Amino acid sequence: MKTSQVKISELIQADYNPRSLTQKQFNSIKQSIEKFGFVEPIVVNKNKDRKNIVVGGHQRLKVASSLGHDIIPVFYVDLDLDDERELNIRLNANVGDWDWDKIANEWTYSELEDWGLKIPVTDFSSELFDVDTSQVGETVGDSQVVPSGAGAQFSIPMSDESKEKIISVLNYIKIEQEIESNEEALLYMCIKFREAIDE
Repeated sequence: MKTSQVKISELIQADYNPRSLTQKQFNSIKQSIEKFGFVEPIVVNKNKDRKNIVVGGHQRLKVASSLGHDIIPVFYVDLDLDDERELNIRLNANVGDWDWDKIANEWTYSELEDWGLKIPVTDFSSELFDVDTSQVGETVGDSQVVPSGAGAQFSIPMSDESKEKIISVLNYIKIEQEIESNEEALLYMCIKFREAIDE
């Protein structure tokens, strides 16, 4: 792949680009560029009717600009508007699948989260279901009841399969809503459920 070094000031962001960038994502890209440099070029159109329109890499371009980069690597394509728009989506949509089991065995959830990887369905933490038995009170039916208040923990008897499904949903909520703890993700899930049944 042949790349060119191009001034950021010459590049034009596509007005149709659908990608958005949270502060957390911005910081993740920033940390990557600061640590490893600009290792992936920006994709830019050289078509005479679409000259210097950015097709892929809008977020990296924003971050590079904020870091004071004047020149960045660019890979040129020659596309009409329709193909340019299609490639814009394909660059973001055509990604491979991950081996989540291997990822869970090799890295921690916090490492992957810090590096900006979205993890929709993986059991990286079962802390929600760890129980401090010194706080457990009476048993009602199959559930152990603990006093309410700060620091109280509870246990919900369930199969490993159900536990795995719940944790995967909580991990998904944590990523999508940028929530830090399982407790906050569970509360968010309960609030959204309550809102749905109250409608």
